[in-house]
Amino acid sequence: MIPKLDTYMYKTLKRYIRAILNTAGTEDEPYVLGAVLAGFEAGVADNFKKAFTGESKKKLSIDVVTSYPTTKQQVNALYVISRGGAEEDTSAGSIGLDTGNNESQGRSTIDDTEVNKSVQVSHDDRGYYLDIGEPILAISSISGITDNLIDMDSFNAGDTEIRLISPMPPEQATALSGASLQVIYTPKDVGSRSDYAGYIKGYQLEESLIITECSNNIDTLRCLDSLLKYILIMTKSSANEGTDFQLAHIHSDPLGISDVREDRNIYQIQTVVTYKDTYQVPEDAADRLNKILLNGQSVTD
Repeated sequence: MIPKLDTYMYKTLKRYIRAILNTAGTEDEPYVLGAVLAGFEAGVADNFKKAFTGESKKKLSIDVVTSYPTTKQQVNALYVISRGGAEEDTSAGSIGLDTGNNESQGRSTIDDTEVNKSVQVSHDDRGYYLDIGEPILAISSISGITDNLIDMDSFNAGDTEIRLISPMPPEQATALSGASLQVIYTPKDVGSRSDYAGYIKGYQLEESLIITECSNNIDTLRCLDSLLKYILIMTKSSANEGTDFQLAHIHSDPLGISDVREDRNIYQIQTVVTYKDTYQVPEDAADRLNKILLNGQSVTD
């Protein structure tokens, strides 16, 4: 796989921000959003919650983008993700190193692209479940339920169903009966190369992302910085980190001004996150490409 670190961070921030803000007013708030905002002086946390949570039509959004806005606009809360530098890690070899892939659970059908699908909750004698209708390689999220309601112990790569815990708490069972949930997942390849293991060619890289937190309010910016740090801690226990990406180092710059305006300045904090990851190509893919080149099927100048 050729890792897409900026895409990974974009999806991660979007998913975690939504989940954290949705804990406002619930029994989970003290452990999640409350933990993010704990320790700020009086008024800072309350003002942040009033502005970015709840059902009010005046609720503001926390935006995640991969490029700076090209026009002058109001910047209430913004994360900008951009590519940093990269350097090959030669401790295990150099470009073209052979890496074992014998423990692979399979391949995705569409280059690790996730699918967002609405699925109705079903019920049988084993309990509640979601019938995806195709083999699943990995589950990213299910809207409307917390992760602890997913029976991950019974899930294996290649399953077409996602089972929920049983017995289901009565209040959750009432809410889920007949409901449709948005499931984000990665489909599993079941073709001729679905169980490909063996050797892969590639190299290891240390590469960095620059996450720029922006706001026209310093207190909001401080909350955004705390939110980002909380998310980075939480991602350390995720399935992707430790396999696809290994968080190696975090560096934050001082608070500064990114845009001086007549009406209101835009403040920023830049956080540089460095990951170790492996760029790799299955060896049989290289063989296939070489055959194409030898057969003269490549495009010539």
